[in-house]
Amino acid sequence: MKLMDPATFLQPDTVTEITVPAKRGRGRVKQDRTTRFNAKIDRSAGVNACHPWTASLTQADGYPQFWDVNPDTGKNTMRRANRVALEIKLGRSLRKDEIVLHAQGCSKTCCNGKHLRIGTYKENTADARIEKKLTGPKLNEKQVRTIVKLMRDGYERCHISERFGICYKTINLIMTGRTWGDITGIELVVKKSGGQKRPVTVVEPVRQRRGKQLEHGAVH
Repeated sequence: MKLMDPATFLQPDTVTEITVPAKRGRGRVKQDRTTRFNAKIDRSAGVNACHPWTASLTQADGYPQFWDVNPDTGKNTMRRANRVALEIKLGRSLRKDEIVLHAQGCSKTCCNGKHLRIGTYKENTADARIEKKLTGPKLNEKQVRTIVKLMRDGYERCHISERFGICYKTINLIMTGRTWGDITGIELVVKKSGGQKRPVTVVEPVRQRRGKQLEHGAVH
């Protein structure tokens, strides 16, 4: 059997280029934050159109989420992608009290910085009413304060819901600070994992509340 001359392997015309796949895990090249973020957005509709998020959504409410560094803790966590989009646009981190609002008629999965702005919970509620995303009677500031007082006094949601003609979800949004937070002073508490939890509200134990009935006009 004739052996091939080893020198032939060194000839330029006999060398074949081999592409080595990039290592995964610790050895892979890390992309910067903006590059990673933009790769998860669909911009095909144009610069001024909605740019829907193509990656994962939160199970609770279907909002886009992005693996990022929490500016408050410095730790990696899932964050709302619309907040990250506005941070990239503004070139700075957002404070806890700065709420990101979408333009009217915009999809909640949109991450186009042109469609995002800083606002308040009250503005968010007003936008939702204009877009008819909220149903039921419109509450005023006095009624909202009364609802908070009744909840803290231990009244059941069913009685409050019947009195004001609102659903349980509306009450929960008020008591967690997601709506009317600028009126009630209830601060929205954000978990390190990126989720949301209710602030601690001191109420009477269930057994003490069981027999308590709400009478119309009892609280003014």
